Amino acid sequence: MLKNYLRVALRNVRRQRGYAAINVFGLALGMACCLLILTLVRHEWSYDRFHARGERIHRVLIQETPPGGGVEYRSLTPPDLAPAMDASFPAVEHLTRVVLGPREFRLDEDLVSEGLMMVDSTFFDVFTFPLLAGDAATALDDPQHVVLTDESAERHFGAADASVLGRTITVEDGDETRDFTVSGVLAPIPETSSLQFDVLMSFRNYETLYVGSNDWGGRTSLYVLMAEGQSPAALEAAFPPFTATQMAERIEERRASGFLADGADAFRLVLQPLARLHVEPDRGVTYEVTPFDPKYGYVLLAIAGLVLAIACINFITLSLGRSTTRAREVGVRKALGAQRGQLQRQFWGEAILLSAIALPLGLGLAALALPTFNTLTGKTFTLAGLTDPLSLAAMVGLAVLVGLAAGSYPSVVLARFQPTEVLRGGAKVSGKNPLARGLVVAQYAVSVALIACTLVMYRQVDFLLNRDLGFDAEQVVVLQTPRLTTAQERHVLDVFRQEAVGRAGVVNVVKTGYSFTRGGDTYGWTEPDGTNYEVHNVGVDHDYLDVMGMQLVAGRWFSPEMPSDSTGSVVVNEAFVRTYGLEEPVGHVLAGLDTTSFFGTPPTIIGVVRDFNFSSLREEVAPAMLNMHPGYYMGMGALLVRIRPEDVPGTMALLEATWEGVFPDKPFAFSFLDEDLDAQYEDERRWRAILTDSAALAVLVACLGLFGLATLAVAKRRKELGVRKVLGARSGSLALLVAREFVALVLVAVLIAAPVSYLAMDRWLEGFAYRTPLGPGVFFIAGALALVIALLTVSTQALRAAAADPVKALRSE
Repeated sequence: MLKNYLRVALRNVRRQRGYAAINVFGLALGMACCLLILTLVRHEWSYDRFHARGERIHRVLIQETPPGGGVEYRSLTPPDLAPAMDASFPAVEHLTRVVLGPREFRLDEDLVSEGLMMVDSTFFDVFTFPLLAGDAATALDDPQHVVLTDESAERHFGAADASVLGRTITVEDGDETRDFTVSGVLAPIPETSSLQFDVLMSFRNYETLYVGSNDWGGRTSLYVLMAEGQSPAALEAAFPPFTATQMAERIEERRASGFLADGADAFRLVLQPLARLHVEPDRGVTYEVTPFDPKYGYVLLAIAGLVLAIACINFITLSLGRSTTRAREVGVRKALGAQRGQLQRQFWGEAILLSAIALPLGLGLAALALPTFNTLTGKTFTLAGLTDPLSLAAMVGLAVLVGLAAGSYPSVVLARFQPTEVLRGGAKVSGKNPLARGLVVAQYAVSVALIACTLVMYRQVDFLLNRDLGFDAEQVVVLQTPRLTTAQERHVLDVFRQEAVGRAGVVNVVKTGYSFTRGGDTYGWTEPDGTNYEVHNVGVDHDYLDVMGMQLVAGRWFSPEMPSDSTGSVVVNEAFVRTYGLEEPVGHVLAGLDTTSFFGTPPTIIGVVRDFNFSSLREEVAPAMLNMHPGYYMGMGALLVRIRPEDVPGTMALLEATWEGVFPDKPFAFSFLDEDLDAQYEDERRWRAILTDSAALAVLVACLGLFGLATLAVAKRRKELGVRKVLGARSGSLALLVAREFVALVLVAVLIAAPVSYLAMDRWLEGFAYRTPLGPGVFFIAGALALVIALLTVSTQALRAAAADPVKALRSE
């Protein structure tokens, strides 16, 4: 019986090669889309699951309630929290701190940049990172020991085995250099690890090498390994008494600075399971890989499901279109004794056969699209990853499900026909069948919605990239300076100005505390009247206003003739004035910034600058304070160099030569400010590209179905069209007659898709403080585009039918 089913199915596929090709190619496209998206989502949701004790590992977070309400989380905790917790909670088996250290290393007279991470000696007791060489139990016991990844060892020593043990690397931090001995080589770190690094070093170097002090400031990530059988909820319940005693001073300090509301619950320690690290929102500054927003995963899965659903709809609509022919087949089979169940199995078998044929084609299409997909997602998926046993099993299961879903309607409806009614010509499910029309409308509604969403994303990203930021980011080079003393900073700035400014291509050079997207500083304090101030703090220079093209709207800028400006004056932005209701900002003394701040004396506002976007346009411009205090930079910061556009390569060569004269042993690393700012919207670009490709796939698959339906419609109306042509109808009117039914269906799809896509994009745009208007034009363009595509698809068959010889059509009947 199965052999007979297969023979009949193959015979039908051969007989209807055109329709089979449309179905197979459409299903293959849907499967390829599903496979790629499932691979991405599976990859993102598999982060950190390779650790042997992963279900017992948690990251400690600080949860705070600010005075205005809401909840804020921070992933960086005080360094002293770890030993205090270790001594207080037996439920914690092991814990380890993690902090990023200096990135510069000297090796054989070369300066290299590496990702160094300082961790406790218990790091390998908590996490599962196997060693290729060395002993994990003792590798980090000595503060002079380091553990290299296999890539780092291979890069520096040409090997990743025991021969590397005992070799020396030199860490350089400012003017200090220290030698460390390699005590271990790690096996390759999985790409799905939230912790990515090149070198591991003992946390005992933190005080002397990194910050110079170990206090209760938040600078480390803290991970705990719960003892077997211990409950994380019970540990969280035991935290409040601990924080009330051990962290009382820090809590009061946060409250006094205006960051914390009153009440015992305003400051809490909470546990975040390791498996949730990568699928929960960012927790402020973090040392881990940027997390993946799970809602994007759901959106991706929905897109994959929609594209596959459109392919299944094609199968059903084409089956409906061919129902007259298959109905006669059913009638004959039933008259010869076939049972309903046998016919259902036959139709389902044909559908599963087409799905099975589509499966290898879908795998091939996914393999061809893999390089583009990797570029789009920023990942490095391989063909082996697409064809691993789990992926193959999922695809086979998907092929069976698609076959069952696509063949469900034909198998249920066609197998139900009564032979007498069919052979008499009374059974009809084609023509203006409501289900067929509804499925076509559903296909194009999805396609139009995806096109509209893509257009809105294009407009929003272009809006973000072209919006006036309040300063001129074009032709500004960012040079990140190494850690320097205040005197060294002034010397470097003077040398750069003497050597570079005035030379061809260089307009001016200024020093700044942070270069917009490359770091930031928020400062909080409480004024005598009880107002809590929280502002973005920017270290600037005398020429900063001119170099950045900012506009002063009130008061004055810092003056070289007034030395007191550097320690007793600040300039604020318009958002500062609005937020804190300063009617006369110029001359206002910030009394709350007393001797406990780096100013030393309460500073006076001497000027107001026009608002400038120092962070992403997803957020409104926040209050900002610009200062020139020489102690503010604290060994951090950057040089901003405005250059002329005429000879950028030559100017960059000049800057590099000047850099080498000042820092002969430091690598010359630079970026362009406008590119740094544009990089903030990489996620939006990626989503725009994903939606563009998805919309193109959806439209292509929908057009395949529409083409097949138009072909069937023309075939069924050959006699009618021949009669009309004999009676004098023109080819254009005949083509319109065939096309208008499909045009009407597409118009209905546009009316359905417009409000749905509007609501979706309106919600997406809520994530931006500055957004493009969401008018009807986008949806009109999307609908018109879909309509034109549908017309082009249908018109080829309609014109072909209209141009056919009517005599042949009538004679064939």
